[in-house]
Amino acid sequence: MSLSAGDDHDPVGLHDRVINHIFGSGLTLVSILSAQQVDADTAERLHAVIDQLDTAVRDLRSAAIVHVVEDRQRRSTSEASPIPPGWSRRLCRLSIDEVFAYAVGGHDFYRAGDHLLWAHENDGVLLSARSGTPLARRDGRVFYDIESDVPLYYEDRRAEPGPEHTS
Repeated sequence: MSLSAGDDHDPVGLHDRVINHIFGSGLTLVSILSAQQVDADTAERLHAVIDQLDTAVRDLRSAAIVHVVEDRQRRSTSEASPIPPGWSRRLCRLSIDEVFAYAVGGHDFYRAGDHLLWAHENDGVLLSARSGTPLARRDGRVFYDIESDVPLYYEDRRAEPGPEHTS
């Protein structure tokens, strides 16, 4: 299958095809390594290539997520007015695109499911409200896992009320 297969005007389809090609190439290299028919130097070089392919997939996924978030924000700001003071900031999970937590006019985030204090944002870092442990770091409107650097949440700033908040 070539990279040009399918609709060239579909960036999501192209993104998926490129990741599938890279992933498939990595699996081929892993199968060559598992056959144990390569010398130590070649095995080391193949491991390095596999690491580079893994990095490329992570970079592509991160870039795609940032693009989706920015596109969603562009559409919502052109369709709606800015959020009035006191309305909620929302953190949405990237994996399922739904509101996970919200803040009412500040930096304390409450879980949307049970309205309990979950985290506090300080200098672009989400800290656990319970332990103070860093949970995620902000880069633009996207929050990345502190340890794995995997994108977890994005801040949704659409002008609509968030969940009811009771103290």
